[in-house]
Amino acid sequence: MTNIDIKNAYVGTTEVKAMYLGSTKVWSKEQVEVTDGVYIMLNDWSFVTVDQWKNANKPDNLGIAIIYGDKKLLLDYKNIDQYNLRLYDFGTDMPIASSDTDALKDLNGFQNCTYAFANSPSFQEIAISLKLTTPNNEDLFPHVLSFGEAAILQRFGNDLNTAIVEVGCKGYSPFWTSTRVNNEEFWRIELIDQVNANTSEGILQAMVHYTTSQEDMLYFLPIFDLSNQ
Repeated sequence: MTNIDIKNAYVGTTEVKAMYLGSTKVWSKEQVEVTDGVYIMLNDWSFVTVDQWKNANKPDNLGIAIIYGDKKLLLDYKNIDQYNLRLYDFGTDMPIASSDTDALKDLNGFQNCTYAFANSPSFQEIAISLKLTTPNNEDLFPHVLSFGEAAILQRFGNDLNTAIVEVGCKGYSPFWTSTRVNNEEFWRIELIDQVNANTSEGILQAMVHYTTSQEDMLYFLPIFDLSNQ
């Protein structure tokens, strides 16, 4: 078995977790026990830790995955700050959260964008441009993340910042959430602080957020919901 070194492998029914062919590492989908945290999602839709990705010479990937409970989000960092839009044509068929405490409860960003997928030409263009094709050959479209989904990012703020730096991303501008304050305004996120915040109070203190008119132009943070994948 010349020039092949198999590590973390066992004979029989146990999965081969990492294989090296010469100096090239080939990952299997079972190589990481996925728990709450921040990962790199490879082109085969499997997850590796940031350190594993670095040690494998940073292979091409689909983005940074943030996982918390049943929620799996994918940040397409390659298209950060590439698209901006107004939310005046996003409709009103979503929860109203006049306080940031109420806004934390909104975890349904994709559902909030249902009206926009059908009625907002600017958002339709962005969604089509960035869509992914799943392993089942289905289209997966990005959405404007909800305030509660942004809070998940803040929950892993330090880990997320580490991943953003490692992939060579220069950061991001203030961005929309799809959580309404009232019929004229949405919540926006100014900054995800570089701290892992574990409580609602800590999240709201660390995550810089404001209310903004739906007529204003802000950047779209490209997020995909992988929860059902």
